[in-house]
Amino acid sequence: MGSSLQEQLLKAGLVNKQKASQARKQVAGKRRQQAAPDQARLDAEQAQARQRERDARLNRERQEEAEKKAARAQIKQLIETHRVARD
Repeated sequence: MGSSLQEQLLKAGLVNKQKASQARKQVAGKRRQQAAPDQARLDAEQAQARQRERDARLNRERQEEAEKKAARAQIKQLIETHRVARD
């Protein structure tokens, strides 16, 4: 199997070990920088999804509470309108 370009350049004497390691670190740093925005975007999307789920749950709870309150008011009104006066 052929050796890497870096190894070939070292063997040919075109670069020294220090330059090769510096280039390796530089490439690794660029890869990390490219991965970081992707991760940040994913984290932001996940946070937004969690927030939407939370908002939807709270809206459902508020709607259910409003429906219960309306039902109680309706029952109270029915009782008041059909109340029989006692002598």
